[in-house]
Amino acid sequence: MDIPKTVFLAENTLVEIVPKTTIPQIKLISGSYGPFKPLIKTQVPLWLGLTLQKNYRATIVQPQWLNELQDLVQYEQTHPTFAQLPRHYLELARLIETTEEQKQQLAQLRDIRLQKIRLGLQSLDGSYLQTDNFSAIEMESIREFCTIAFRELKTISE
Repeated sequence: MDIPKTVFLAENTLVEIVPKTTIPQIKLISGSYGPFKPLIKTQVPLWLGLTLQKNYRATIVQPQWLNELQDLVQYEQTHPTFAQLPRHYLELARLIETTEEQKQQLAQLRDIRLQKIRLGLQSLDGSYLQTDNFSAIEMESIREFCTIAFRELKTISE
């Protein structure tokens, strides 16, 4: 898997939308969505929410975790473990409208988490790497390195 694939997969994440108009049921190969009534929140895949928003037919509601970024940054700074975030939090944040402050906090959060990953990679023992609460992009960023490193460590230990 690579970064474009993680973005593609992130688009299947369910998000809440608030329809602006009545929208009849939408029947697609992937399933049926709706019918939608104005001002009544409902969940749809991100790709559909983005399409409806682009056509001024709905608004995507920001996920709660986007409003808690400062708390998440503080958690990451003070705990050795990773905070629990959606698997595609970075991809979602890029696709959903965010404020400048949120973009800065996301960058800070990403940097702290990458630093924790680097520290974890420095202490590889050849048999185990803790990956609880890694996002898809974070996992992808270390996949090739870990594959090679574990292969080399296995060769050395034989």
